[in-house]
Amino acid sequence: MKRALMISVLLFCVCAHARADHREMMYYDLIRTDGHPRDEAVYRGNLDLCYKQTGADPTLDDTYSFKKCMLARGYRWQYTHMIRDRPAPAKREKTWIDPETGLTCRHGTFMGVAATNCSNH
Repeated sequence: MKRALMISVLLFCVCAHARADHREMMYYDLIRTDGHPRDEAVYRGNLDLCYKQTGADPTLDDTYSFKKCMLARGYRWQYTHMIRDRPAPAKREKTWIDPETGLTCRHGTFMGVAATNCSNH
C-alpha cells in the first residue's frame, strides 16, 4: 500500500514538460523514515541539484550521470514512460434546419470568424 502510494505521488510529480508527448520518470525513495518517503520539497530539491550538477535536460530521458547523482541522494531510477497526450478535440459544427427556408444550415468558425453555410441537403 505504501509503495503504491509512493509510486502514484512520484508519477504525478516527476513528469517532464514537453510539447505534445511527455515522459514520466520514476524514482524510488530508498531513505524512508518510519517507512514513509521523504517530503516532496526534498525530492524536488534533489532533482534540481542533479539537473544543475549534470547539465541534463529535464525534457529528455535522464542520463546515466543524472541517475547516478539521484542514486547518491537516495533515489533509485525505476523506469521512464513515454506518455502520448490526447489531441485537442475538434470543434463540431452546429447544424439546424432553417424554418423559413427549409435549408440545412451549419454554423462554425473559420480563422476566428463565425460563419453560417446553408444548403438544400
